[in-house]
Amino acid sequence: MQGAALEKTMNNIQLNLEKTMNNIQLNIDDAAPESASPEILATFERKRSISMLRKITRAVEQSPVTIMITDTHGNIEFVNPKFTEMTGYCPQVAIGQNPRILKSGRTPPETHKNLWSTITSGKTWEGEFVNKREDGNLFYEHAKISPLRDDNGTIIHYLAVKEDITEKKNIMEQLMHSQKLETIGQLAGGLAHDLNNILSVVNGYATLALLEMDKDMAQFEFINQITIASSRAAAITRSLLTYSRKQETNLENLNLNDLIRSFGTFIKRTIRDDITFSLSLSDDTLCVSADTVQIGSSSRYRI
Repeated sequence: MQGAALEKTMNNIQLNLEKTMNNIQLNIDDAAPESASPEILATFERKRSISMLRKITRAVEQSPVTIMITDTHGNIEFVNPKFTEMTGYCPQVAIGQNPRILKSGRTPPETHKNLWSTITSGKTWEGEFVNKREDGNLFYEHAKISPLRDDNGTIIHYLAVKEDITEKKNIMEQLMHSQKLETIGQLAGGLAHDLNNILSVVNGYATLALLEMDKDMAQFEFINQITIASSRAAAITRSLLTYSRKQETNLENLNLNDLIRSFGTFIKRTIRDDITFSLSLSDDTLCVSADTVQIGSSSRYRI
């Protein structure tokens, strides 16, 4: 009878213990109940540790950046799913390999030397790599690599947290290219403005000289060629001013036949003697709305 009573009492204690544990809301930010028994406290701490570990695992697996852990020799021991998404290497292939499988040859050797000297001395290294995916495509990434230590302070692993910055790099390159073009445009505009002033003087004096000369004079045609050349040069400077956005576009109704015909003389002077040049123009009037300077410059450049 006493044995049966003792067994019943132990069963009641077990039921009460399980009921108590089920009523405890486990949260890593909660403190253990002060009135709980040592067994409950131990179970509570164990479950809280498991809960914390699960959260850390989810954070690593769902991280928007690459997380990689290597041993002290640089051999990969862990990669998260973002690593596979960025590089194309699955964990089964990457683990056991050295991160040099990502080397593209575009990262300076000094970068890798500085990296190893920094992390082996116990410091965190930060920098950029130009790496290569499994499919051979290049990508840029920004990395922070830190040593992981044991309880005694000994370095046992290295942790790399890396972000794909390829898109940022491309945007920066486009921005720099735009800035270069803007600088060239400003320079071209300044030069065109000065040249236009000089050409105005040349054309002006040449025109005055023509007014004082008889068309039958031998020098007349020479001076006339000066005015024609200076006018063409002035058109080119206006094109540069338009390119640099210092002159507004002036749209007119133009006949393409007239424009093409006006360049006939220019083309004949520039081609070799063994080349025959001829024009075959449309009988219809081909009208377009365009800027005379811009369409003229475009035609000359294409020729």
